[in-house]
Amino acid sequence: MDELSVLMAGRVAEELFTGTVTTGAQDDFKRATGIAKRMVLDWGMGEHFKNIAWGSDSGPIFLGEEIAKKKDHSEETARLIDEDIRKILDEAYAKARQVLLEHAEAMHRIAEELLREETIPGERVRAILKETIPVERSQES
Repeated sequence: MDELSVLMAGRVAEELFTGTVTTGAQDDFKRATGIAKRMVLDWGMGEHFKNIAWGSDSGPIFLGEEIAKKKDHSEETARLIDEDIRKILDEAYAKARQVLLEHAEAMHRIAEELLREETIPGERVRAILKETIPVERSQES
C-alpha cells in the first residue's frame, strides 16, 4: 500500500499545491493500477475474493476487463474485482493526500530550496522534515 501511495502522491501534490491536473501522473497510475490488479487477481488481497488467485497474466488490461473478456466468470464477479481494485487505489490516494497535507509546510520549504539550489541532499530533506511539525500533530498540542 505504501508503494501505491507513493505512486499516487504526484497527482495529489499537483491538486493540493498547484490546483492543476496534468498528464504527468499517467505512468504512475498505470503502474499503481497494475499493482492493485495483482493484489486482487493474483495475491487474493481483495475484500470480495480473499485467498483466490484469478490470474492476471494475459497482458495489460484495465481493472476486471480480463475476467469479462474470458467469459468464464460472471459479470458480477468482474464488477466485484473492479470494486476491490478501485478501493485499493482510492485508499492509496487518500493516504498520499493525508501525508502530503500533514507535511505541507515541509513540502513548501523543500520546493523553495529546490528552486534555489536545483538539488538538495537527502540529509537536508530529512532535516527539514524534522524541523517542521506535521499539521495533525501541531493541532493536538
